[in-house]
Amino acid sequence: PTGAQGQVLPRFAEFIQNVQARQPEHPVYYLIENVVFTDNYNLVQKILTGVVETKIEALHFSPCKRYRSYWTNFPFENSEHGYEQAIEIHPDSCLEEGWIFPVEDEVECVKVNTFLASKGRIKDARMEKYKPVGNNKHEKAHFSCLERERMLGFPDNYVKDAVEHLFTELFIKAFSLQHPKESNPDTLWKEQLEPKYWCFSGKPVRYEEAYNYTEQAPYIRILLTPPQVTKNPEFFNSEDYSLHLLGNTFSIPVVEYLMTRLGEVFASREYEGYNYDYRWESNGDDE
Repeated sequence: PTGAQGQVLPRFAEFIQNVQARQPEHPVYYLIENVVFTDNYNLVQKILTGVVETKIEALHFSPCKRYRSYWTNFPFENSEHGYEQAIEIHPDSCLEEGWIFPVEDEVECVKVNTFLASKGRIKDARMEKYKPVGNNKHEKAHFSCLERERMLGFPDNYVKDAVEHLFTELFIKAFSLQHPKESNPDTLWKEQLEPKYWCFSGKPVRYEEAYNYTEQAPYIRILLTPPQVTKNPEFFNSEDYSLHLLGNTFSIPVVEYLMTRLGEVFASREYEGYNYDYRWESNGDDE
């Protein structure tokens, strides 16, 4: 891959190499993930000597597909995961009440297609669910943010709540983001936003008129482009931005599988009040 995005992976591998060189007396553990390339993509192996690419399909661990490459120096053994058990993890276990995932007859392994990040793919036909409404009819919709969070192994509303807070902050401060001097000559935009949102400085913001059909009056909502995009930006509302982030994320069960043996290297603990079961393991007991 070419361009700025294509250079992220080799540059990160170079960063790890530099850290290792500066503290040779301490081990530097790392985990790198990227999409699987059809060509022999060995830039990481060239930079980080002795590291081998491991390809893992998330359908062996969860209700959805996500075929990705991983590079790590964790004490990891790439053994066969329990595929027979994974077949039984059905997407319906993560859907909101009344909804089902449509499947064809005689399909051995029912899994949702990989969640993608581009605006044109987050709500395409691959992402549809159904709800029977009687008389052999059904209602159709796309997987919600909540359902995608569950299928990827996140707690409910883990991404949604954070994105809604982001959009609320930027909506309130959007004018000062674009026109800091005009909005308040004595106050910099950095003084009005939490530091974690400073990366949105200078990014274009749009507005659109939206409707809530339970109310008569329309309202204005903000549209935002991700901070790493430099040209041809795609603008997302709050809901779609959450889906965009989930399209770029990890499959948590796969990462857990890769990191399990770190418990042999570092001390581990369980945190009180945190549910360590995935949605398909808890059978919806948290509702």
